[in-house]
Amino acid sequence: MIFNINPVSAALFQIYILQLDEYDIFRYLKKISKVKRGKKQIKPFVWTSKAKAIFALSFLQILIVSVVISNLNLAFLIILILLGFEIFFIPLVISVILLYPLDYFIKHYLVSKATSKIRNLKNLKIIAIAGSYGKTTFKEILYSVLSEKYNVLKTPENVNTPVAISRLILSKLKEEHEIFIVELGEYYKGDIKKLCEITPPDISVVTGINEAHFERLKSIDTTVSTIFEVVTYSKENAVLVLNLADDLVRKNYKKYVKNKKIITFGDDKKSGLFAFDIKFNENDLTLGFKLNEGNSLIDSFNIPILAKYSLDDIIGSVQIAKILDTPLPFIKRGINKIKPIPHRLEPNFDKSKNIIFIDDTYNANPKGIKSAIEILSEFKNRRKIYITPGMVETGKANRQIHLDIAEYLSKVADIVILIDTSSSCFIKEGLKDNSFPDDKIKIYNHQQDVYDDLNSWTKAGDVVLFQNIWPENYV
Repeated sequence: MIFNINPVSAALFQIYILQLDEYDIFRYLKKISKVKRGKKQIKPFVWTSKAKAIFALSFLQILIVSVVISNLNLAFLIILILLGFEIFFIPLVISVILLYPLDYFIKHYLVSKATSKIRNLKNLKIIAIAGSYGKTTFKEILYSVLSEKYNVLKTPENVNTPVAISRLILSKLKEEHEIFIVELGEYYKGDIKKLCEITPPDISVVTGINEAHFERLKSIDTTVSTIFEVVTYSKENAVLVLNLADDLVRKNYKKYVKNKKIITFGDDKKSGLFAFDIKFNENDLTLGFKLNEGNSLIDSFNIPILAKYSLDDIIGSVQIAKILDTPLPFIKRGINKIKPIPHRLEPNFDKSKNIIFIDDTYNANPKGIKSAIEILSEFKNRRKIYITPGMVETGKANRQIHLDIAEYLSKVADIVILIDTSSSCFIKEGLKDNSFPDDKIKIYNHQQDVYDDLNSWTKAGDVVLFQNIWPENYV
């Protein structure tokens, strides 16, 4: 419901949802009347220049209409303005349409200027990372390895669109930077192509492909061709770094690579690099392993990372470091400095309560969820609690994806806590299908309710996995 006893709050909530939908008015109009408002906003609203302009123009529309209708009757004027705030989504949509030409011009200007700046940096190496999942983890690990030797700039957090990357290039990228690591976002066919036109890759990385963003990409075929745009639109002499542990990458890459040099990871036989003697330590929350190249031991490592799939990212990063002639001591030092990535299987041990919390709330995809549940299963001496609202943007595959998750989860978790969404109902269905005890399933209306009630269902010795968040612009 968008209506609120506080009209100003209702108006602010409606522009907040518009921002979450990235000012896509078609998606916005489909859901604005259905969204659920929680006690606390999941993501912060940012008063960008665009948001300010849209809000001001929307308020102006309400003011003009209210003045005309009220005939300057002050009491009636105030009532009309407050009613206008309740249906603020109407002037918001009109404002987006009215400001579109100016918005387009500004975006085109920023992208053109950033593209020109990149072309003038002749010695800059660009590493572009694309994939349905695993992009940020790979980016952060690669940065840790390469920054020991080189002056590296990387895209921060979720800066992965043409305008956001262009702003970063114009404000942060300097002549002294030797490497630019760019994470590429995709919602629609052609998105990665546009980003490659701004930052043409010298090295293109494909981390993996699955059903993430199915709501917009519609099919696996479209998803595959969109992700592989990072290969198609890379430089002629680009090196391709591919995760062959991923089925869809392995089955499809030959259609796109042409005559470009290929480096692989996730496949020990092809890459020559492999990790072994892998040990998860549930007491100090670290992953120990040895890294070999062929028959030679590179070194032994112990890093504060939970996910074993990160070892493939380390191997891929080492491969890239070798391409760039990074000396082995720098590579080893970079691996040893790898840190947990915020909100991506990030562990936090509350010693006072003897409870381990694992934060995997940044986003979710089918493979990532199964990996997280696998990590949960590694805790042999703790009660295992799993919390999730389910996944967003899975399209027609939504039910089956969540039934599959439930089947896997039913074998691992002791307690499952669900936030009531259009996806979590299928997890509940799947848990029941797999004879998971009904009294071990708890359902909350909002994510904040779970946090507020934390102390009532946790106890010493628990490990609690928070999987994904559900932004208010999804129903």
